[in-house]
Order: sequence, then structure tokens, then C-alpha cells
Amino acid sequence: MAKEYWQEIGGLLLQMKLISYGDTAAMSLLCDVLAQWVSVRVTIAKRGRVYELLTPGGKVFRARPEVAMEADLWRRAKTMLTEFGLTPASRSKVSALVVKDEKDPLAALMEEAQ
Repeated sequence: MAKEYWQEIGGLLLQMKLISYGDTAAMSLLCDVLAQWVSVRVTIAKRGRVYELLTPGGKVFRARPEVAMEADLWRRAKTMLTEFGLTPASRSKVSALVVKDEKDPLAALMEEAQ
């Protein structure tokens, strides 16, 4: 699933000119965290958000450990999404990479001829 996020988000960031080769580690973290978050959400959907515990005092309901994991993973994902300008509020704070325009080969050839 992380690979799917890599392709989807990477493609989007390339189109927006917001990513370079130096962002590989950060992009890997983002994709990994999103994949983990989805996995935990699937587990919660199957098992529920709480479980029943029998104690000497009776039944007690507790949150599953996955619920805390889900919240932590979402915070981490949101932080990484913000770093890349992929939330509405953060989008205005990032700018596209400046790519120097390459000269048109024909124009370069014509300049040399003069």
C-alpha cells in the first residue's frame, strides 16, 4: 500500500513541482505512515474500537490499542502532509521548485552561428 501512495502522492507532487530527489526519505516516511494508518483502521473496522474486559468488579470496556495507534499515525501523517503542502492550510506556505528553463536547442544553435 505504501508503494501505491508513493506513486499517487509522488505524481501529484511532481505535477505541483514540490518534490526533488532530496525528498526521498521524507516521502518514504509519509507513504509508510499512511499505509500503517490504513492498516490500523482496517483492524479497528473488523474488531471495533473497544473490547470487553472481565474484572472481579464486573465488565469494563477499554479502548483497543489500535485506537491510540490510529491517532498517533494520523498526527504523524498530517505532519508529513503539511511538510509537502498537501493540506489546504499548508498549501499556501510552500512554493514550487524553481527549474531553470533550458534553452531551446535551435535557439542555442542560432546564437552560436551569430
